[in-house]
Amino acid sequence: MKGKNRGIKLSEVLPNLKKEIEKAGKSIRPINQNSRWSKKRAYTLLLLENYIEVLLIFKRILDSLNELADIKSRVKFDEIPEDERAEREALMMRTFDLLAFLRLDIKALYIWTAQITDIFKDSGVKIDLEELNRISLFRHKLITHVHETPFFKSSLTTKSGTTYNPKEEFIEDMYLPFDFRNSRFVGLQTLVRKATSFIPELGQEKNRFERIKILYRQVNKIADNELKRNVKKFIFKVGLPTDSPGIIAVALLQALKNYRRS
Repeated sequence: MKGKNRGIKLSEVLPNLKKEIEKAGKSIRPINQNSRWSKKRAYTLLLLENYIEVLLIFKRILDSLNELADIKSRVKFDEIPEDERAEREALMMRTFDLLAFLRLDIKALYIWTAQITDIFKDSGVKIDLEELNRISLFRHKLITHVHETPFFKSSLTTKSGTTYNPKEEFIEDMYLPFDFRNSRFVGLQTLVRKATSFIPELGQEKNRFERIKILYRQVNKIADNELKRNVKKFIFKVGLPTDSPGIIAVALLQALKNYRRS
């Protein structure tokens, strides 16, 4: 399914993320027998290990999206000669494989992002983690194969569809309930009405799924803590799509910059 441009391309963020990882690495002095093993050094090394791994995940995602874009440019959906049909079928099968790999990598991306967020928190360094905390909620609430996450408490599945636009490096994987009755959405209108003063964009959107995405992605703009809690509780009951990888990359980049400068 083709999605519209979401504005943040992963390929534009990755070079800066790689440079920031390199800068953080250079900030650590070489270790020898006389080195002082500080807490900051230990946490920086742990962060670097996880950032290098998450960079590999991002690169795999970008490679898959680029290959999808190439396949899309080559596949012909009109009438084609018999000798070209086998190639088209092979390309379509490759598309299914790439989407499966992308869904897996997106899950991995959320797991690593939540781990990095926890390292920042435990380091004791005072930096703004609001956006990473928001992103990490997805791992904590929706990725049900992770240890200690209740399997069927919220009963969400990823089999509801994937929206993607490889040219724009955009992909969202939809998590929705198995039990998808309208009764699950009771309360959305009230939340939208209360949150509109903090997120004016909500008042212009009528589609309930788009409203849920806006609530999730801009929840940190809500200054009323009780309303913010109620919004989080609601959106993880009804489900929502993942953040596009470019959004997560920007959050990880900014957090590492702030940590290095702290």
